[in-house]
Amino acid sequence: MGSHPWLASQLITAYNANTRLELSAMQELLMERYGLSIWLHTCYRAEKLLKEWTEGKHEDAYSKQLEYIEEIKRKNPRTVASCVWTYHDGKPIFKRLFISFEAMTT
Repeated sequence: MGSHPWLASQLITAYNANTRLELSAMQELLMERYGLSIWLHTCYRAEKLLKEWTEGKHEDAYSKQLEYIEEIKRKNPRTVASCVWTYHDGKPIFKRLFISFEAMTT
């Protein structure tokens, strides 16, 4: 049996072609290519890793919230935008985001 990182590396091309690749389709593909019978849970872990590789981590996207707000304000000067964070062990934790574009207030 292969580890989920190895499986993900073997499935990356198929996943990029179809990001809605089902777990059963992953199993079939691995059986056809390598003659491997893989548990669904292992395919699930590989799929999770593939999403991380192709889409990035949610934590990374949330860490860019302040940059997004500044860009929105720069492109739309009369927009009101704010972001609320709390801190846990010195790390910021996203709580909520408020954006009101000028067009919504006039």
